[in-house]
Amino acid sequence: ASYLTSAGATWNDKSGNGNDATKNGSPTVVTNAQNGHSVMRYSGANGDYHEWTDLNDIRTIFWVIKAESTNGGFLLGDDNQYHFHHNQGNPPNFWHGSHASANVRNGNLSINGTRNISGTSTAINSSLSNLSIVNLKTAGNVEASRFSRDRTQSGRNWKGDLGELIVFNTALSDDDMVSVEGYLAHKWGLAGLLPSTHLYKSIIPMAVDSSPFSSDIASGTGTSLDLSNGVFATVST
Repeated sequence: ASYLTSAGATWNDKSGNGNDATKNGSPTVVTNAQNGHSVMRYSGANGDYHEWTDLNDIRTIFWVIKAESTNGGFLLGDDNQYHFHHNQGNPPNFWHGSHASANVRNGNLSINGTRNISGTSTAINSSLSNLSIVNLKTAGNVEASRFSRDRTQSGRNWKGDLGELIVFNTALSDDDMVSVEGYLAHKWGLAGLLPSTHLYKSIIPMAVDSSPFSSDIASGTGTSLDLSNGVFATVST
């Protein structure tokens, strides 16, 4: 794959569905940031984010992501919903106890392969102080259209790095989630962060060779924002 050297105005949807991600403000690309791959760096300024057509049937999400200590952004944002609302604490936890969607709060949150994390009592920024793999399987459909700005609210834009974002409109099986985690961990050089019991801590999932998350080919189900080659892709079921 050819690595990004700058942030273009649009990330093109390789599926042909036209769900391109539009750059707002001045997010910047940092090349060779992790295991030879680029990441997108967000300043936390109110105008810095990317936006795509509303996805209102989100069920499984993976992030390769880092937060700065002063980050005030949500893991995903939207123009009129706040399903991923954090608790606005100091420091903020992943989810607000009532403002975040119940489908998010009651979902299964994992960080670097450790599952069943309580998002309402776990701090975002300290948990993601280094580039990490985050996974959420929601309890039902939720909506998002931005990484990451909350409606028109000030101080709720992401401050930190995004390496990869994968969004599915199906609830993946546990086996599939472990496989995707393993793929991301080995791609980004983060396998050392996985628990010793993780199936793919020491081996690469066999499915990677034909994975829908190939650095060059977008196929399968879901939405992928892969900054290692600068494409944004959505594929419907």
